[in-house]
Order: sequence, then C-alpha cells, then structure tokens
Amino acid sequence: MLEKLSIRERNLLAVLLVAILLGIVYFGLIKHLYPQYHQVTEELSIKRQRLIEISERVNLLSNLQSKNKELKNKLQTLTESFNKEVRNGVNYYWVGKHAVDNNVIISEIIPQSVIDKGQYLEIPLKITVRGQYPNVLKFIEQVEKEMPNTSEVRALDLHPVGWEALAAADNKETAEKSEDNLAGQVSQVNSLLKKAANPEKQQQNQSPQMSPLEKLISDKNPDVTAKIDMVTYAVKSPEVIEIAKEKPLGRWDAFSPTVDVPVVEPTPPQEGETGEFPYDEGDLGSLGEVSGGNSGTPDEGDNAGEETEKPPVPEVITTETGDYSFPVRENNPVEEEGSDEK
Repeated sequence: MLEKLSIRERNLLAVLLVAILLGIVYFGLIKHLYPQYHQVTEELSIKRQRLIEISERVNLLSNLQSKNKELKNKLQTLTESFNKEVRNGVNYYWVGKHAVDNNVIISEIIPQSVIDKGQYLEIPLKITVRGQYPNVLKFIEQVEKEMPNTSEVRALDLHPVGWEALAAADNKETAEKSEDNLAGQVSQVNSLLKKAANPEKQQQNQSPQMSPLEKLISDKNPDVTAKIDMVTYAVKSPEVIEIAKEKPLGRWDAFSPTVDVPVVEPTPPQEGETGEFPYDEGDLGSLGEVSGGNSGTPDEGDNAGEETEKPPVPEVITTETGDYSFPVRENNPVEEEGSDEK
C-alpha cells in the first residue's frame, strides 16, 4: 500500500504521524504528569532538608546530653542553698556561731516578718554587732556566705565606737562658736599677729594635732559598731518538710505540731486484783483512804489505840480520756450504793 503512494504523500503521512506522537506526549504526559512530578520533587527537597537537620541533631545529641547533665548538677547545687528549713530559728544559731568564731559581740537582733514572694520566701533580720574592724568584716562575710540558705546583706551601717558622742560635742562647739563669732575673729587676728612677730618660735612649737575622730580610727584595729540588714531566701515547701510528710518519725522540732499517737486500749483488771491499780507499781493504798483524805499510815493523834475496820475496796474501772488514752480510776457505782445503805 505504501508503494502505491507518491513521495509527497509519504512525507505528509510521516509528518502526520510525528504530529500525532507529539500530541500524545504533550497532552498525555507533559500536561497531566508534569505538575505531579513537580510536586513530588518539591516534597523530596523538603524531606531531604529535614533529613539533613535531623542528622545534625543526632550528631549534636551527645553534646546536648553532656550539657543537660551539667545543667542538672548546677540546678541541684542551687536548689540545695534554698531547700533547707530556716523558719525554725536555725539562722540565730549560725549568727551566734559566727560571732563567737570571730570574737564579735552581738548587741541586738531584731527578727522581721516573713515576706511571701510567690515562688519563694524572704526572711529578713536586723543585727547590731560590735568588735574590732577586721573581725567585723570577717563576720559580715561569713553571715553572707556561710549560712544554711542563700543570704545577702542589703544594708550596712558601719561607725567607730564613740562617734555619736563626738558628733554631739562637735555640734555643741559649732553652736558656741556661732554665738561668739566676733570674739573668735578678733582672737584669730591676734594669733596671726603673734605668729608674724615670732616666726622662729612658732615653728618650734608647731606639732601635728589630730581631731578626736582621727584619734578613734588611728589604731590599726579600731572598735566599730555595725548595723546589718540581711535577708535569707527559702522555698515554700523545703525538701525537709516534704520528707517529713512522707515519713513521719516523730517531733524533729520542739515547736512543730505533735504527731498523732495511736490509741492504746487499756488492759482490764483481772480477777482478784481489785485492791491495786494495774498501771501503777507504787503503793496507792485503798480508795477509801484516798476519798477520806487520810494517808496509808495514820497520825499519832488520830485514835492510835483504837482499831478501825477498813471499808471494802471497790472495783477499779479504767476509762480512756484524751489523745494519749491515760487510764483513770473511778469508783464502782454499784458498790457505792451498797456502802451508802450501810
């Protein structure tokens, strides 16, 4: 059949076949499959980027673990300085201990009310101490650094001992000079004239004079008074209290609430043991002697020669009272009625 076609018809047929193939490729493959291909390539690039990030994180995992361990250790050391119970007055012990170690006298301690800051507590304290200057400095350093919980000095007022009296005397002297200002000026002019008349004698008599305040601090270790305003930090629920709640072992502090004591049921008296109290080893005598106000041994003046017949001993009844179940001895009401009839 193709042999009957001319060359021109064959060429047209070839062109037509090529056009049909191109149309199939374009409309069947490129137009419908290319968008999907493009979308797949974008997703592949995104996943490839994520894979690179994950591989970098895996490579840094060892470094992150080491840093995490360091941070945990640091957090533990920091919480230890806030996690001790200091509301029971232990701060006073440490302040006194540091004062004794540094030979410092504590003249005043003023406790302040606890301040609630939400996540933690502030326990302020005012202290007044006296001692030699180096000892006071060492005491302040230990109070700020060697306390059970983290503490800091917020205010410090340091003066040499006796400066108040010198300041009052200075003020008094200033007032007197202001009243006699004119006389002072005249005397100052006369003294200047005398110095000008005898300069050699004045140079011989000159000697360095020190003010009273300079005399106070001229010593290498002067006595000073320090007023310290310090504050101690603590968490609301320290670890000690949490452990005590989980495992109550008794009264660890004299000022803490008492631990609930289980009720102990008393042992009833056995037969034939009504004359003695089962919970007391001493000789209590009979209840008749107790109710009559007489002791076991009669006095010499109370019918010593007459023999008195003792009333029958009533039965002892034990009852529970209070939180600690102390036994209490009571009279048997049945036997009391019988004794009244007699």
